[in-house]
Amino acid sequence: MQQLDKFQQLNQNELEDVQGGVGPLFVAGALIATPFVLGAIAGGADEYARKKGHR
Repeated sequence: MQQLDKFQQLNQNELEDVQGGVGPLFVAGALIATPFVLGAIAGGADEYARKKGHR
């Protein structure tokens, strides 16, 4: 029971440290968003090239 009491007394910062914090969420979000961002840039470059007449 003593371990349960210690767990109940953890503050928010300690709980984030135990669970890994929010850093992994940012990394996962960046890995998921990167292909979409690069695809949007490539699509914009493709449309720009088509309007300018390059093939």
